[in-house]
Amino acid sequence: MNIRILLLVLCMLLIYGFTMDNSPPLSEDIPVYILLAKSLVDGTGYRDISFKHMPAHTGYPFVFPIILAPVVYFFGYNFLLIRILQLTFAIFSVCLTYVLFKQYVNDFSAFLISVLTGISFKLLLFSYKMVSEIPYLFFSLIALIYFEKYKQEDSWFSKTGIILGIFILLSYFTRTIGITLIACCLLYFVFEKRVENWHKKFTVLAALILIPVIIWALRNFYVGKNISPYLCEFISVNDWFDFDRKTTSIFDFGLRIAGNVYAYGFYAIPKIITGVEFSNRNFIAFFITIIVFTGFLIRLIKKRSIVEYYVTLYGLVLLMWAASSVIGVRYLVPIIPLIFYYFIIGLEKILEKVIIKYGKNIFFLLLA
Repeated sequence: MNIRILLLVLCMLLIYGFTMDNSPPLSEDIPVYILLAKSLVDGTGYRDISFKHMPAHTGYPFVFPIILAPVVYFFGYNFLLIRILQLTFAIFSVCLTYVLFKQYVNDFSAFLISVLTGISFKLLLFSYKMVSEIPYLFFSLIALIYFEKYKQEDSWFSKTGIILGIFILLSYFTRTIGITLIACCLLYFVFEKRVENWHKKFTVLAALILIPVIIWALRNFYVGKNISPYLCEFISVNDWFDFDRKTTSIFDFGLRIAGNVYAYGFYAIPKIITGVEFSNRNFIAFFITIIVFTGFLIRLIKKRSIVEYYVTLYGLVLLMWAASSVIGVRYLVPIIPLIFYYFIIGLEKILEKVIIKYGKNIFFLLLA
């Protein structure tokens, strides 16, 4: 392992180690995941055992409960072990961040993105909260890495393609937002036709991914008369504090998007970058968002990769989701490394004419 990455891992162990305890969950989701894991290890099936008739669960996908199942089976509701498990996923995610971005930027910048991700307050916070975003980040980074490998292969049916399909599915069955990862990988082959055997790779990947996704959707419809509860929320819910207030017009939908743009621009993205909780509108904070967006546009226009496809689709879903204006920071946790990636690219572009050749590296090091 790269000695710098090893030192970063040791630093993360030191920082995160201070937060490790057996305190009850801080997230409203983790009790549901733990009870689903309990249901699995008890042989009850994938059911909501906290309800009287134990109905089949159709909300959260099943990978995270399966990950938690061994802990629940051998140690019961041990939140310390679950947090250690989350820390493990976080550490490996930081290492994978370095592997992914070495393909797009120089070694120093790739390491810097890993550093900023590893010491990110939000990654630390949500690791402590024991949410599914952390393992999703881990699986999605592996999928992005293997996509680049599969894209460059001459063979259209290979071990790399199968591994790619597996990790895309693990991402999707960890968090439903993984649908954007599925879509971006397929769309890349459609729009970037310079890829060797793009049509065959598209077909193989679509078959590997869509068959399990359709089977899971049919299962949910059969046991719960609902393919996904998120589908209805996505289309009709306009106010996260009042589910009875439905989206009644295009104008309502536009207001939802505008509110989410405002929330991400002035609050969520600056919080991810700085770790600071902005409670009021702050134009300095908004300037951070401009830097990130500048970096994104530079890569989208000049050196478009699967990462740009993924961030575009992921971002569009978030902007259309009613809950984004309320808990948008959490939704950005699975793309924390990508946000820092664009932040660095944007900052380099803005400062390249006013800083000497090596001055920007010194500046970034101090920033980290």
